[in-house]
Amino acid sequence: MTLFFIVNLIKFLLFISILWSIFSLLFNYYLIEKLFNLIAIFILVAFWILLNCIEFLPLFVLIIYVGYIAVLFLFFILIINPYYMYMLDDCF
Repeated sequence: MTLFFIVNLIKFLLFISILWSIFSLLFNYYLIEKLFNLIAIFILVAFWILLNCIEFLPLFVLIIYVGYIAVLFLFFILIINPYYMYMLDDCF
């Protein structure tokens, strides 16, 4: 097995993992699990871009999107208390 084959295999597995995370993001019901899927998508995309020999862009994706936006979404989800909304949905 050559190094080229191994790198392409890793790229393919990362691509399949990205697709799986996107589908689980779309069809999941809970907001916090959706946020964790979104973080996983950002990290997998960063590794996939890194394997395509672009060094600066994955660092930018990880710092900006995961470090700022995902944490901001997490605080917003914790502030609005989504489980209270789920309990209200069960009442009606």
